[in-house]
Amino acid sequence: MSDGFTSFGPTAIGLLSWSLAALSLRARSLDASIRVRGRLWGPERGGAPAWFGTALRRAEIGWDHEVAWPWVRRGAVAVGLVVAFAAPVLGALLAGVILAARMARPRVLRGREASACTAALPGMLELLSASMASGSSLAQAIDDASGRSDVVGKDLAMVAAQHHRGTGLQEALDRWAERRPGTGVDLVADALALAGSSGGSQARALQGVGDTLREREALAREVRALASQAQMSAAVLVCTPIGFAAVVAALDPRVGAFLLTTPLGWSCVTLGLSLDLAGGWWMRHQVGRVA
Repeated sequence: MSDGFTSFGPTAIGLLSWSLAALSLRARSLDASIRVRGRLWGPERGGAPAWFGTALRRAEIGWDHEVAWPWVRRGAVAVGLVVAFAAPVLGALLAGVILAARMARPRVLRGREASACTAALPGMLELLSASMASGSSLAQAIDDASGRSDVVGKDLAMVAAQHHRGTGLQEALDRWAERRPGTGVDLVADALALAGSSGGSQARALQGVGDTLREREALAREVRALASQAQMSAAVLVCTPIGFAAVVAALDPRVGAFLLTTPLGWSCVTLGLSLDLAGGWWMRHQVGRVA
């Protein structure tokens, strides 16, 4: 009886982990998927993410990504269930990785948008400054620039829309700065506020902020170049223990059996991964402070 429970316990853990992962993914995407399908494609299409279609095109696979995506997703779930039955601990670890990646995805997307905003902002400020120097007001310059398809253009479209609905232009700019912290938008809002209150030239203020942001970006690139060696060393230190454990487990089946089939081995794997991730986070934090 105890042997049956012992063999069933890890399998149950693996199945439960994969079930929680699948339910989490489904719950987070169901509402948005229903809205997109109903608005654009109807009830049968619209669920495939953009990266899946890009991957098919790069691989030169002539499948319709909207048709292929449901089958790929079902196949991934089936593979996960097989792994959960065959290697419950590995299935639980994979389910944890999937959930962690899903939870980290919004933060990664926000970081990418912030980086794109930081890169495009100096050029946009130059366009605004040139438009104002030719006789346009700040509101007119923002309206003209809001038609661009980059991140800053979309943000300026939101600023223009808020201004047209009756919000003060400076208040709309301050809200934009709150949505994009650390990208230089706060400098833009503060410079325009100071120029407007003191009677100075807003076009010149925008030009000065653009020059400052370019100098800051050049300094940031230099710092990243100098810190690249430390980042590579940190990555090697994080990946080496995992690679060494995998090689040893492959060369000596007794080690793999101990790590993946015994409670003490699971504890060693969990503790080792936790310490490895904690060390990686600490090194990334130290390098990030300098950068």
